Amino acid sequence: LKGELKTLSGKFNMLLDKLQLELNREKEQRKMQKEIQSSDSSKKVLYTVVLNIVPPDFKFPLIGMVNVAKGNYTGVNIGAANLAKGDMKGFQAGMVNVNDGKLRGGGFGFLNLRAGDIQGAEFGYINISGGNVRGARFGFVNANKGNIRGADLGFINLSTGVTEGLKLGFLNL
Repeated sequence: LKGELKTLSGKFNMLLDKLQLELNREKEQRKMQKEIQSSDSSKKVLYTVVLNIVPPDFKFPLIGMVNVAKGNYTGVNIGAANLAKGDMKGFQAGMVNVNDGKLRGGGFGFLNLRAGDIQGAEFGYINISGGNVRGARFGFVNANKGNIRGADLGFINLSTGVTEGLKLGFLNL
């Protein structure tokens, strides 16, 4: 059993490394696209019931099927898919919630995917973070590449860092 857990832990580490490489590649692609675009185009706002695309630091709730914040965002995202291409302060509720930076607040969805640290609470079937977690996560699978200070409550809880708090689940690595 110990050997199987080590194998599983190794596979988990490889998966997190691949995830981090993919997020870094996407960040580089966006950086190159930003350089190509003029500064005026980054200030444009598209706000409809179906699709919302807003510039960084937009100060209005995003409520639609697909919500995209082109940079840091503070507020509420409610939709089927929510993407913040920077740090997120507030709450995201949707089937898929993604942000390229840190989350300070909460998330509720089937899949919560964060590139950076989390400070707050997440409720989802799958919660994945590329950074540290400070707070609580509730889900079937909770995974992160950093340290946990708080609680991971799920069927499977995976972490490559140190846990200062509670990991409660069927499989805790």
